[in-house]
Amino acid sequence: MRNIVVLGAGFGGLKTAIKLSKKFKNNKEYKVILIDKNSYQTYTPSLYEVATAYRGVSLRANATEEEFQESLAGSACFNLKSIIDKYDNGDFIQAEITNINLDIQTLITVTGDSISYEYCVIALGAQNAFYGVDGADTCCHTLKTLPEALAIRGKVETAFDEAVKNNKEISLLTIGAGLSGFEVVTEMAKHAKHLCAKYKNFDLSRVSIRLIEATDEILRGLPRAMKFAALKRLKKLNIQVLTSAPVSKIESNKITLKNSEQLLADVSVWAGGVEGRDLFKNIGNLFLHEKTKQILVNDTLLVRGKENIFAIGDSSYFFSKEHNVPVPATAWVAEQEANVAAENIYRKVTGQRLMIYEARFPGFVSS
Repeated sequence: MRNIVVLGAGFGGLKTAIKLSKKFKNNKEYKVILIDKNSYQTYTPSLYEVATAYRGVSLRANATEEEFQESLAGSACFNLKSIIDKYDNGDFIQAEITNINLDIQTLITVTGDSISYEYCVIALGAQNAFYGVDGADTCCHTLKTLPEALAIRGKVETAFDEAVKNNKEISLLTIGAGLSGFEVVTEMAKHAKHLCAKYKNFDLSRVSIRLIEATDEILRGLPRAMKFAALKRLKKLNIQVLTSAPVSKIESNKITLKNSEQLLADVSVWAGGVEGRDLFKNIGNLFLHEKTKQILVNDTLLVRGKENIFAIGDSSYFFSKEHNVPVPATAWVAEQEANVAAENIYRKVTGQRLMIYEARFPGFVSS
């Protein structure tokens, strides 16, 4: 049995595994293996809602906190084995990959097990990029997993409890004004409004919500019309936007900008961008983008210099010559690339010319 292994079960990885299972359903020589360190896929667009979900009359008013959190988890996570088990030639393995030996085509797991492959697709996503900002990785919340979303929700509600008890104001900061930061801060504003309704005597005017961006504009790289609409939305929600405001230091209760200005913060959320996983740096003969540390691929999504390993989604760096920009880290890009990677593995097996990936930009959706 020859293994086609897909690493990572995000949007790109899961779709690749399903596509491959369908393409090879009549070829008993190949087995498709999906590997992820979690037993579930996190539907990341729902994390913003999980992080800011409130307990109102219309939303499980009679549930305990534990039951409520389980309900939130169920709305954002889907069992992987139950999906892959639908395909006779598919298999799911819950494991964390610690190394890839490209020379002998073997994956090494955290437990020391090895898994061989004939073809491999790296779809492990990315990790938060902190750009050397002091305290960003220890004093800020991030939002890429379900536990992180629940932690933000808990921190905001604790901040409100303390503010009401001690009769003080609240400051909520989001650092980074890309799509992720924009969605976090707008959902945060809605959450604050609901919590003020919960505490009858606490006025929304006592809640300060800021979106902080190092560059001179929000939503860089998106159409001007969307930026204009976003700014109107932020103003309507009474969210203060600080541009050209790079952060130099983050502490548990405040942040310091590079101009030495300090801002108090009951809750700080980091949405400053992503970079390739640390794992990639440890893999020999793997070419990474100098700045983003993502895996460089050619126009067929093959890893540069390799003939049997592909990289897609946030794990890869693909520059669109047609649009003159790197393709963004979005779910629709990962799914486009999944289609191409699955098709090209099938074409390699069947001896056909490989498909060229052409990035299509269908538009952007944001909270």
